[in-house]
Amino acid sequence: MNLVLARPTVRTQSKARVNSQAPVRTNIVEFPEKFEVRLALPGYKKEEISVNLNDHTLWVEGTINTEENDQMQSQLRLQEFLVKNFKKSYFLGEDIDESSIDAHLSDGVLTITLVKKEKVKKAIDVS
Repeated sequence: MNLVLARPTVRTQSKARVNSQAPVRTNIVEFPEKFEVRLALPGYKKEEISVNLNDHTLWVEGTINTEENDQMQSQLRLQEFLVKNFKKSYFLGEDIDESSIDAHLSDGVLTITLVKKEKVKKAIDVS
């Protein structure tokens, strides 16, 4: 999946490494001073999620304990959502302050806050 927003500040790409039927659902919300990237991650623990930044690309990866997951699979009677390994990337524009990125997991939703850089306004003297 490749999504380009109206403003090319945040673009996303995902790879479902285990099962393409289990995409990680993402909402990207823009506020005047920031973006929030919200990923629906039911069943994931904080220790199973990593968020990394490399060359203007934000990587989010979830790795489930396969032994625990396999044991649960053998006991399933109904399955309406999947918990699988995943990896997603978000390409950040120049107007994102990469030193102020924050992430937290609450109630099965990972929220990554991307603060916008303050726009520099400069008065130019006319000579």
